[in-house]
Amino acid sequence: MPFYHKLGKVPHKRHTQFKKADGKLYREEVMGLEGFSSIQSILYHHFLPPRVKMTEDLGSAKPEYVDFGPIRHRAFRTDQTPLGPDPVSARIPLLGNNDVILGVSRAKDSMGYFYRNSQAYETWWVHDGSGTLKSQFGNLPFRKGDYIVIPFGVTWQMELSEECKFFTIENPSQIEPPKRYRNNYGQLLEHAPYCERDIRLLKNWKPTPSAEILKCA
Repeated sequence: MPFYHKLGKVPHKRHTQFKKADGKLYREEVMGLEGFSSIQSILYHHFLPPRVKMTEDLGSAKPEYVDFGPIRHRAFRTDQTPLGPDPVSARIPLLGNNDVILGVSRAKDSMGYFYRNSQAYETWWVHDGSGTLKSQFGNLPFRKGDYIVIPFGVTWQMELSEECKFFTIENPSQIEPPKRYRNNYGQLLEHAPYCERDIRLLKNWKPTPSAEILKCA
């Protein structure tokens, strides 16, 4: 269900010269999920986007699961989730397989770095708290009850306004509304649990120089 959204100044046509006030060119980046055959966005940068200041091997991020056995009833006391430093560092996987990882996160501080998941979509449901998700696409304020959907490859950072608790979903496939809730043109139908008016869009922002480290998964 794509729809066009623009922030800032962009050229009239794609893939044409787009110059700054001093006559120098902006750097155009075409960011797609599956090459040029799926949903894509076009971003314009003052500098080349792939500049790397530092790399570090943080070890495997893949969780280890217990051996699969007989189906049993489980009760997860997520109200007792340990309080961590920031949303990503505090994330604890609870259940998972090759298709999805379900987890929780309870954090008190904002992220002092940027994060990018290059292999999977992430959905963060805000159980408690509020803050702002910052990415190269803009600013997205969030509050209790919101679903934050982050496509893979997006570089982002969470700035918390208060202590937050999240339910997290990580999956390699694209997240989209089920077909039973959409018509042939992608518009949400009347019986869908939400509509286009419930979707909040990004706003402009300026990057802060204090968050220069990028962690990748």
